[in-house]
Amino acid sequence: MRQQNNHIQNLHLIAARLSTAKSNQKSFLNESCQILTQQTNLSINQSFSSPKYISNQHSFIITQPVNSSMSMRDTQQNFKCSSPSMRIQTENNEKDDKKQQQFIEATFKLLAQNEKLEKLISQQNEMLQMYKDDKKELEMTIKRLNQEIQFLKEANQKQVSLLEKQLKQVKGKSYHLPKKLFK
Repeated sequence: MRQQNNHIQNLHLIAARLSTAKSNQKSFLNESCQILTQQTNLSINQSFSSPKYISNQHSFIITQPVNSSMSMRDTQQNFKCSSPSMRIQTENNEKDDKKQQQFIEATFKLLAQNEKLEKLISQQNEMLQMYKDDKKELEMTIKRLNQEIQFLKEANQKQVSLLEKQLKQVKGKSYHLPKKLFK
């Protein structure tokens, strides 16, 4: 009877610890492993010393020996609970773990896409800068050519006006010269 009370208290302690946050679950699982190992050892020792049959119907069933170096997820998978509420809670935790894993994978995919987009944006910015530099260079060339054209027009205009003056002078003299020279 006393052993059953201790066993029930241990189960209550385990249930209370299972309901705490996930950050405490690893230490809880390690402590649970120790408690269960002690209970198993007690049960084995008492079964050898007493003729009574001791039942562990409500306790955890250990499927494999548990190492203290196992991860939390591995440790959780090594324990199966015969209590329906504990089994449901374990299944819910596994579903949450799967959702978190999917979220992490999706986050990694988004980060990879983000990295690709940043690289593409960087390349586009470099090309845009090259186009801007080319545009400035072309604008400077156009401005220089317009100035040269204007200068040539002015120089040409001066030459035309000089030639017109010379032509007028030649025409003015041609009235005095005989017409034979022009033929």
